[in-house]
This record gives sequence, structure tokens and C-alpha cells, in this order.
Amino acid sequence: MKDVGDRIHADGRWPLVIDPSGLAATFLRYQDSNYVDAANPAHLRPERIRLALLGALRYGKPLVFDLREADLFPVVWQQLEAVRPGLAQELLSQELLEQERYLSLLRPADGPEYNPSRFQAARLRHFRVVFVTEAPWPPTEQLRVLLPIRVLLPSGGL
Repeated sequence: MKDVGDRIHADGRWPLVIDPSGLAATFLRYQDSNYVDAANPAHLRPERIRLALLGALRYGKPLVFDLREADLFPVVWQQLEAVRPGLAQELLSQELLEQERYLSLLRPADGPEYNPSRFQAARLRHFRVVFVTEAPWPPTEQLRVLLPIRVLLPSGGL
């Protein structure tokens, strides 16, 4: 995933990919990312979200939240808060990346793979959060806190 022209970075918000066709979600699911299907209750368990977030940070890859065609952003927010109060806002504002705040998510049972020394700046620079939705007109709140990026298919489909 390339940020051509550094537009996403310059904006400072995580992207909300708006793709009613669902192709973007399928594409992102099969990339080297940590994918969370917000319509799947098993994916929304706080421990699973915590590990998906830590893994994306540790290995410098995108954390993708697939909101499907529903307004599941509030559900994702609630589950991030279940991981740790304040986490949703820290993640959206990118404050979680400052002063190694993400290390507060570590647990003793996480093992040596998640030793604090394993989180390297070179990999952390590649960490991204991406929200993807099939809703053609996402709620205003999502458009305010995320950077809307609309996928346009060539006329006539594929």
C-alpha cells in the first residue's frame, strides 16, 4: 500500500476506504495485514484486537478494520475501549505511537516475540490503520475522524 504524494501522512488521519463493490476489502484481507472483520464477533474479542494491534505494530504492517456495509465503527471503538480505556482515541490520534505508549498493551504472557526490544522504529514507520467500508455514504462522524478515500471502478465494472 503506497501513500502516493504522502497525502495520507500529511492529513494525519487514518484512511477510510469507501468501496461499495467490496473489492478493496477483499484485496486488503489477502495482503500482509492484520485483518479484523467487524461483523465477526470472534474478531472483535478484546484480546484478539489487542494481539492484532500489537502484531501490526511489531511487524510494521497495516491493521485493517473491515466495517462491511454496516455502521460498525462505534462497535470497533467500543471494543478498542474494552482492550484499554482511552485506546480508541489514542489509536485514531496516533498518540499510541508516541513515546512507546503501545508498550502498555503488552502482557507477561505475550512471550519473547513481544519483548519491548522487538518493537523497532524501522518497522513501526510502516504501521498503518485502515478502515474499509462498503457503505456508499458512511456516517458523518466517520468522515470527520477518518480520511475518506473513495474507490472508483472503471465504468462497466471490471
